[in-house]
Amino acid sequence: MIPHHQILIFCAATTDALRLTPTAFFGGPKPTNPTQQVTDKARMRLRVKSPDGKASYPLGDLDLELFGEACPTAVGVFKALVQDNKYASTTFHRIIRGFMVQAGEGVTTDEYDDDPMGLTLRFGLGALAMSNAGEPNSSNAQFFISTARADELDGNYVIIGRVAPDSINVLKQVEKCGSTDGDLYNDVVIVASQLLTSS
Repeated sequence: MIPHHQILIFCAATTDALRLTPTAFFGGPKPTNPTQQVTDKARMRLRVKSPDGKASYPLGDLDLELFGEACPTAVGVFKALVQDNKYASTTFHRIIRGFMVQAGEGVTTDEYDDDPMGLTLRFGLGALAMSNAGEPNSSNAQFFISTARADELDGNYVIIGRVAPDSINVLKQVEKCGSTDGDLYNDVVIVASQLLTSS
């Protein structure tokens, strides 16, 4: 018998495959903040747990492109956390379909100043940003990825990179594990993280 969570994911994938979208005619999504120079690349290996939490299944690799030239401080913090595998065994604890996915709960670092350039970038599909305490220069170790245009976030959080085009489908699978109200259907676990390239 196919586990319940796999039925949900497989059915959603099948439905998406049958739906005609602009992507079917014009190719994949365009990169968020396309003019930003990518200085570093990171990868997070993900697994999704069954609803009862007793089993888990590979979800794929989430590859991230980082803007180290525009955001040296925040990217430096994020790279150190990735390289030290600090995100391992944490989950995407907040998933709001059509808005964002967030991870890193329980990972700690000292607060650090905002990179001004990162505050000028725009939130769209795949924009990677650091969370903060709701005020300037209070960013922390948690990160989130927007899954759609979110102009209400612009200027309030430092964008440090984007999801690589080849990993957008993995991001969308993560998004399917939550509802538009933020209810979680399945836990998505970061198994491990690594830097692929570093400047």
